[in-house]
Amino acid sequence: MKKELIAIVAATLMAAAGIGQLDHYVSPWLNPVVLPGELAAAKWARSTPRSSLFLAGIFGGELVMGIAARPSLIGGDWAANKNSPRQMGDMQEFYLTPSPDVAKHIWEKYNASYAWFPSREVYAGYGFIQPNEKKMSSSYFEIAYSNSEVRIYKLRGS
Repeated sequence: MKKELIAIVAATLMAAAGIGQLDHYVSPWLNPVVLPGELAAAKWARSTPRSSLFLAGIFGGELVMGIAARPSLIGGDWAANKNSPRQMGDMQEFYLTPSPDVAKHIWEKYNASYAWFPSREVYAGYGFIQPNEKKMSSSYFEIAYSNSEVRIYKLRGS
């Protein structure tokens, strides 16, 4: 009985010590994962060529696939992705890098058509992140579609 009591007290103390970290992991899931303006953007995406590949986080990608029937690098039909862990890593890097050159390299690696930048955190497969959108002001990129909650970029001249 004494061993069981010690185990219960130890488990309770470990749980209490970890409860503060719980908010860090749970709070992003309580925020919107798709904004209303993204619905309008996904409807706009229907006007793009059927082969248009979107660089987007998981939820934006699933929205584009579900509403516009356009492929996204991650999200949606995982069976269609040849290397999901690598693609998630590349999307994570695409969103986080401050470098327009790195972003352009990833874009060209997948022959992408558009990149999805919502006004919220994105989930690219390895946690919620705040995209670094400053790089998109480079001369490499231009806005193809915009509303108050999302900007969709394309490579300049494409």
